[in-house]
Amino acid sequence: MKRLTKYILTPILFLMIVSAANAQRYSLYYTRTLYDGIQNPHHRALDSCRAFASNLFFIVPTLNLDLSIDGQLNDVIKSSIASENLSKLSLVNGGNNTITNQFNLNLLMMKFRLSRKREAELGFYGQLKTQTGMSINNGLFNLLTQGNYAYRGKSIEGFLDIGVLSNMYGEAGLTYRQKIYGKLHGGFKVGYILGLVNATVDIKDSKFTTSSNGDTINISVNGIVKSPVSMFAKDTGGKFQFKPSVDPNALVKDMFKNSGLAISAGLQYDLTRKATLSVGLLDFGYIKWNDNSKTYKISKNVQYTGVPALETQSFTDSIMKDITKFDVDSTIGSYTSKLLGRVEISGQYRWANWFHQTVIASKTLDYDYVDLVLINNLRLIKRFNFIVLGTYNTRGYTTIGGQFLYRAKGGGLDLYFGSEKIFNTYQASQQLFVDHTKKPIGAYGADFNFGLNWGFGRCPRKKPVSQAALPADSDGDGILDVIDDCPYAAGPSENKGCPWPDVDKDGVFDKDDACPVTAGPVENKGCPWPDADNDSIPDKDDACPSSAGLKANMGCPDTDGDGLFDNVDSCINTAGPLENKGCPWADTDGDGIFDKDDKCPNVAGALDNNGCPAIPQKVELTVEEQEVINKVFSNLNFESGKSVIAASSFESLKLLNELLTKKPSFKLLIEGHTDNAGKAATNFKLSQSRADAVKKYFVDNGIAADRITAKGYGPSKPIADNKTAAGKAKNRRVEFTILE
Repeated sequence: MKRLTKYILTPILFLMIVSAANAQRYSLYYTRTLYDGIQNPHHRALDSCRAFASNLFFIVPTLNLDLSIDGQLNDVIKSSIASENLSKLSLVNGGNNTITNQFNLNLLMMKFRLSRKREAELGFYGQLKTQTGMSINNGLFNLLTQGNYAYRGKSIEGFLDIGVLSNMYGEAGLTYRQKIYGKLHGGFKVGYILGLVNATVDIKDSKFTTSSNGDTINISVNGIVKSPVSMFAKDTGGKFQFKPSVDPNALVKDMFKNSGLAISAGLQYDLTRKATLSVGLLDFGYIKWNDNSKTYKISKNVQYTGVPALETQSFTDSIMKDITKFDVDSTIGSYTSKLLGRVEISGQYRWANWFHQTVIASKTLDYDYVDLVLINNLRLIKRFNFIVLGTYNTRGYTTIGGQFLYRAKGGGLDLYFGSEKIFNTYQASQQLFVDHTKKPIGAYGADFNFGLNWGFGRCPRKKPVSQAALPADSDGDGILDVIDDCPYAAGPSENKGCPWPDVDKDGVFDKDDACPVTAGPVENKGCPWPDADNDSIPDKDDACPSSAGLKANMGCPDTDGDGLFDNVDSCINTAGPLENKGCPWADTDGDGIFDKDDKCPNVAGALDNNGCPAIPQKVELTVEEQEVINKVFSNLNFESGKSVIAASSFESLKLLNELLTKKPSFKLLIEGHTDNAGKAATNFKLSQSRADAVKKYFVDNGIAADRITAKGYGPSKPIADNKTAAGKAKNRRVEFTILE
């Protein structure tokens, strides 16, 4: 008993005093108390009769105190207090134990109703609170209860692993909640934090190894400790021992240097008139500690030889005293600690006006277990409720508690007190103060909470009825309040007495509105008319729904400015006349005469010739010039059936070449002809090739090709009768004409 008290119970009791976990008053969920409305900002705190509520009128803060221990540490404590032989305990090597303790002081809580219809509430709060989560490995208890000989040749992994996250701080902020849409409600809470004390401990991977005969022990301990206050002190041997030192004046002085933020938010949905479902993210945040804060890196690696069994108090004192001294490397500087945020899902069902039940699943993110809570709220007599609840977490920790709640007529006064661990508190007190041998059935724990709030306002005035005994219908919609989901807002029976919602305020109820969050006309089922091109002209009135335009143009653009809208303009980027569908008239030959007016659209020509080239005119030659032409005509011969010029022809051709050189304005038309002997196609080809041969002669001798035109007509233009040899001879000819 002495050993456990010194090495186990003493530090545990110390942590109970200085640390805390952020326990919730589960018993007050869905009670419409001010405490519930502040801690769970999505829950409603003001009923229809109250416009304001606060705890300031009585100058009495709301408080709650809580202690929880789970894991096999419960067995160690119970057996130690009962003075039993602890060596008979069987503890799971490597198992973790969690210790949490809470004291929250709500100095200020108040809420105002902003809107009865929207159920909107604005609140302010100020509180002093602490948060702690502490985990201790079973290995330490195995060593102290079993001794080293029980672990000969074995290792105790994590025997001194300890994790602590402890915050003490003041928090002030605001909350807001309202109906979001239909039966969906939401709220949030934002708080500014001033930190007082923090302790962050992370010792892991510690190890205790014993030799096969038990006479040699190797111990390894490493970790980090952070705090804004001094946590270690040197002994005479220069080693550091865990010895927290707190200066109250320094705490207050540094408080304004430790700041942070806390955020909570949640949603609540009314499944039916009797059933409600909620989800919340609660107490997420951080605290940044001042620049004078300390971070300690601790290290311990030691070996003991010639060790006896750890059954003698003297050796136990010696080794425990030694392994709690460390080599410490400390640094000074700011660091950040997080809050113990949690996620909760809860639901309530009202079986009758005097009885409803609540189920809660709560998970603190830094803990490896989930709280499962069942709450039974019974109205024993008018305005007096007794709340019974049981809590079970997934590590086997079970509590049973009760809460008394009094609500004055009209909701003016809330008074509640009780404990969510009545059964556990009673059994623990019996062992501690009555009979040490009577060990509790459940886990060790204690809890107490108290609150006193005041509210004022006025209930909605009920319409007078001819007979007092008639059931109330406050909103006059023909649906009695007892079955009216919205007793103070008129609505149809199809919607259980509630007005049909119209979120976008377009005059179309959401149930009939195809676009319930965007205003639109009735003709389009509450949706805005589409406007694909964003030109502010609805597509139904827009002649060009995919291209932005002006209202004067029926929503169409006129890109080329030709007066024809793009939707009917075949050439939207080039101006053109209406008759040509907005396109410019074509001018293929580029002579400035549109093809529609050009008799020769593919050949440039003059306007006075309807776009065709001017017809060359025959030149009036001199006698000498005509004589040259006659000589060429008379002397030009070809090899039979070929287009090869006979050598006898070159002399006269030379004379004509000289004439063309002297007269650059002259142009020459060469026309080849044949008789009708043979095939016509062959004759046409021969006449053209002979005309081309003559042209080639002149081009080869310096005359520009564009001055000479060569055409072959075959037998198509005879000048004599082809029936006689003489006639055929005349028809086989090449004629030359000078043009300009």
